[in-house]
Amino acid sequence: MARHRGFFPDILTIRVDVRPTEGIVRNMQLLRELEATRDETLRYFSLDQGDLTRTYAGKWSVRFILHHLSDSETVLFDRIRRVLSEPRQVL
Repeated sequence: MARHRGFFPDILTIRVDVRPTEGIVRNMQLLRELEATRDETLRYFSLDQGDLTRTYAGKWSVRFILHHLSDSETVLFDRIRRVLSEPRQVL
């Protein structure tokens, strides 16, 4: 008498070879680059006072640029949220 070892016998085992599509690979690479950029940018928020007050070409200080980045991110997040949540939202 044959023993039943599961729903399908071993001869019906199907192997599926799933490979990411080119688009998925590009998206994964983009996400890795965005994460690397985020990590690099966040390191600047840990600078000491002397480095934060440094200016380039007599214009914006590093501190001001970091504030600008933070404000820009907040504004962009709000715009994206509105686009996703409201029909026919105008930016």
